[in-house]
Amino acid sequence: MKKNLFAAAGAVLLLAAWSLTACGDDTGADSSATGTAADTAADTAVITETEPVTTEAVTEAPKRDKIVYVSTFTEDGNRTPISLLAKDSSVAAHIASEGILESVSANCPSWSDDVGSLTMKFYAWNTDYATTIAGECLVAETFIDYADNATLEMDLTDDFAEGGLPAGEYLWVLCDGVDEGNSGVGIWAQAMPEDEPAIKGLYRNGEEITSGAAFEADFVIRVPAE
Repeated sequence: MKKNLFAAAGAVLLLAAWSLTACGDDTGADSSATGTAADTAADTAVITETEPVTTEAVTEAPKRDKIVYVSTFTEDGNRTPISLLAKDSSVAAHIASEGILESVSANCPSWSDDVGSLTMKFYAWNTDYATTIAGECLVAETFIDYADNATLEMDLTDDFAEGGLPAGEYLWVLCDGVDEGNSGVGIWAQAMPEDEPAIKGLYRNGEEITSGAAFEADFVIRVPAE
């Protein structure tokens, strides 16, 4: 009887041991499976890196000086020559420059012989024509034996520290015509200028002209960039 009891007890212990072993194996299998899946996910994950955003400094283009062209006439095709050979004959322009007056040019006939001379002058404007012309000449240039119908240009860029006459009001004069052959020297003329605020007055032989033909002269003004 005792022998049978021991045998039964042994069978129970054996069954319990087998159950514990089976449970331990299942738990190990699950842990192994879980670890494998995690490792696979880690291996296949895509790492996205965000590159730093750089902002380049925008450099503005340097501002440029403005070039203004001022004419004392309007082209209409009806060109006529004005002789400046007689004593004290001249043409003149009162010009208000908002920038640096760099040059002036004039279209001048010499009556086909390329002989003779003309002089260009600048004065600082003072009250009226007579007062201005009686003042000191700022700069002058004489053109001798120029080609017939040449464009005579007076360049002021080397005459003044600013590269020309500084902003202000001036009187430009073309005068002192000389021709030993007595054929003539002068300037071409066309219609009066239209809507040209820089031109404050035009003169011929000291008298202001407001209608008819105006002489062909062009001024170049440089307005410095702000």
